[in-house]
Amino acid sequence: MTPSILITRPDPAGSEFATALRTKLGKKCTVCTSPIMQIETCAHLPDLAPFGTLIFTSRNGVEAFANLTDKRDIPAYAVGFATGEAARAIGLRVTIGKGDVKQLTKQIITESPPAPCLYIRGEHAASPLAKTLSDAGIETLEAVLYHQQPRPLSAKAQRILERGGEVILPLFSPRSAGLFFAQARQANWRADLTIVAISQAVADQVPQPYVNRMVVAEVPNGDAMQETVEQLWIKANRLEGR
Repeated sequence: MTPSILITRPDPAGSEFATALRTKLGKKCTVCTSPIMQIETCAHLPDLAPFGTLIFTSRNGVEAFANLTDKRDIPAYAVGFATGEAARAIGLRVTIGKGDVKQLTKQIITESPPAPCLYIRGEHAASPLAKTLSDAGIETLEAVLYHQQPRPLSAKAQRILERGGEVILPLFSPRSAGLFFAQARQANWRADLTIVAISQAVADQVPQPYVNRMVVAEVPNGDAMQETVEQLWIKANRLEGR
């Protein structure tokens, strides 16, 4: 059986990722999208006048910021290319990191941008970025602008997981990994999961029974995730063909 690919990333990023895979892999590739979180803007921004630098670690943060203010004259840092491009698209002047929050934190400490900084984030964050920067002498406050509301997997996703066969599962955040495997405890999944984690922080959330069939992307960004998923699917499809 040709392996399926299950995308649990929230939209619009999840649908974009799925479209890119379908374009590259063709009609034989079954890609199911079932967002495991829904992003909802949830708060008002604080007064931006005191802040010298904005920090974004996700496109969702950029989109929430854009929905809440027209102010675009504060320089910003973005964790990686996709987040940085989203920030540029709304008119911000942005320095783009290498895709990893820890590396971004070190970069900000080294470059010491105008403070105080404002870290735009969701309700759940994987790294204490603001505290780390403040402890290093760069005053940083947080603005929680969006919720990541859990969603159950769709009926189609459940069928794919229950029927068996190989399923390639890319995971883009520790919270996504946690929510996905929390649903596994209440299901009768027979699929042979191959997990692609965007970072070691995500890999650390994968339960032990699945660790032996997991790959961590070489670079923590969407391009590396797409390339890894494509390579795994092509390899599995060739083996199936034989």
